[in-house]
Amino acid sequence: MSADDKFDEVYEFVVRFISERGYAPTIRQVQEGVGYASASSAHNAIWALIGEGRLFGSPGRSLRLSP
Repeated sequence: MSADDKFDEVYEFVVRFISERGYAPTIRQVQEGVGYASASSAHNAIWALIGEGRLFGSPGRSLRLSP
């Protein structure tokens, strides 16, 4: 699985999580939800998605989906 595929999986997890619960997942929830071995990997994927403009967020704040 390529990094882009994993990022797509993270994005889809975040979208589904927010749709079902009404709030963004924590880094740990993303880690567990997509099967990353470490929270650092989940964190890096989320920040990559933020860099692509697919998610918006800032340190210490909840994520939100891009419009």
